[in-house]
Amino acid sequence: MLYDELDQIFPGHTYFYIVNNMDLSQALDTCGRLCADAAHVIQYQGNIIFASTHAISSDIPWLVSVPGNPAD
Repeated sequence: MLYDELDQIFPGHTYFYIVNNMDLSQALDTCGRLCADAAHVIQYQGNIIFASTHAISSDIPWLVSVPGNPAD
């Protein structure tokens, strides 16, 4: 399961999102603006992944929660 794999990579983060409709450079800039604390943006298994220590609004159309997030 993708959530479990990401949890292993980022043990201090509990919320993971797939970033759609932008390249890695755009995702780094845009996701960095959503979070004031430690967050990461990586390319993993063909997706751009945003890892956060807290939940991000579900109203953002280009950000899709990875199944398994605590908010699910």
